[in-house]
Amino acid sequence: MTGASAGATEAFVVVPFELVKIRLQNQSSVKQYRGVLDCTIQVGRESGLFGLYRGFKRTVWRHIVWDAGYFGCIFKVGSLLPQVTTKESELLNQFIAGSVGGTFGAALNTPLDVVKSRIKIPGLV
Repeated sequence: MTGASAGATEAFVVVPFELVKIRLQNQSSVKQYRGVLDCTIQVGRESGLFGLYRGFKRTVWRHIVWDAGYFGCIFKVGSLLPQVTTKESELLNQFIAGSVGGTFGAALNTPLDVVKSRIKIPGLV
C-alpha cells in the first residue's frame, strides 16, 4: 500500500515532465518544437495548464502498479532470503531482491507505460 500511495503522489509531479519528454522523443512531433521550454509553452497555449496533465489517469495507474509491484516484491523476496551477518552478504541479498522486484515491476508496468505514452502524443489516440 505504501508503494501504491507513493506512486500516486509521484504522478502529480511527473506527468507534465513526461508529457514534454514524450513529445520531444516522438519522431512525428519533435520537429514542431525547438526545445523543452518551447514544447511546454506550446502545449500550454494549445490546451491550457491542464493540457500538461494529458494522460494523467493512466500515468497515476502506471505509477501505482510500478511502485506497488516493485516495492512489494522487494519486501517479499527480502523476507524469503536467508538472514546474513556480513555486509557483503547483505548487499548481495539487496541486489537479488532489487533485481527480482525491478523485473516484476517492469513486467506489470510496461503495458501501462505504452498506453500512457501513446495518449500523450497528439493525434495518436
